[in-house]
Amino acid sequence: MLNWYRALRFRPSLKQRITTPTLVLWGMQDQALEYGLAERSLAFCNDRGLQTFEKATHWVQREEASAVNAALLAFLDG
Repeated sequence: MLNWYRALRFRPSLKQRITTPTLVLWGMQDQALEYGLAERSLAFCNDRGLQTFEKATHWVQREEASAVNAALLAFLDG
């Protein structure tokens, strides 16, 4: 992920839509990244989903581990 943040300055333009099924899990109390980033990212995806966690922060996978695992299993199960 560190390299992803480093690459932000280059702002590559996305010319093709993302066709791989994509699920974004977002902690609504995240103080590092704004929620709009999730929405803008998913705008590039054809098959997309978003699940928010009202009380979770940037570390949603730690703070809501059971719910995150359930969401991932349901997503991967199709």
